[in-house]
Amino acid sequence: MDRKNNTKYKNFIDNAIRSPNLCIHIKDNIEECDEKMKIYPVYEQNFLSDSFLSFWFCEECFQNCKLPKPGVMVYHENFDELSFQDDIKIKNPYKDFIDENIKYTVRNSEFIKKYKPQLEIMTREKCNVVDFLIEESEGDI
Repeated sequence: MDRKNNTKYKNFIDNAIRSPNLCIHIKDNIEECDEKMKIYPVYEQNFLSDSFLSFWFCEECFQNCKLPKPGVMVYHENFDELSFQDDIKIKNPYKDFIDENIKYTVRNSEFIKKYKPQLEIMTREKCNVVDFLIEESEGDI
């Protein structure tokens, strides 16, 4: 399979180089140099099993989505195989909430500087594992 011409692979590359994805409260907290707040992740498996996107929520946003603490890892053991099948769509079950609330980024270095102790604790291995939603496309009949 030629990954260089695969749209999903190109999207992976674009996503992999992004800064951390944040709710507005975390972004404001970093920019205003306020006291640290508790933050919680949603890690989403991306192309290749060892690659994850991360979405970071403050406590208020995290509770609004009713996510389990200490965080969530959206994962499927056959992700690589599923992601290249045109008749199958995989979706993060929290996608709608993420799309509504995660619209901000800061430089990775600023994020790490402010939240390094929490980031070391909030590894994806300690998060609750949640499966992707898998939708099979109906073929044209």
